[in-house]
Amino acid sequence: MFSFIADIFEDTTPFAPSVLEGYNVCIFAYGNRRETCVSFIFRTLEKMFDIIKERQKLYRYDISVTV
Repeated sequence: MFSFIADIFEDTTPFAPSVLEGYNVCIFAYGNRRETCVSFIFRTLEKMFDIIKERQKLYRYDISVTV
């Protein structure tokens, strides 16, 4: 994985809990490397599902993803 993907992911990680708290979040990333975007999307979703697991006794989430 390219190091800049990790850098971007680190910069945007704080938005994952915001989504789960009801805030609308949009991260617009432009590039010509499709596999780069996929890696970023999956890492972000993985982080969100980790947070959901931590909160599963407190909250119930209905998740929908459109790409």
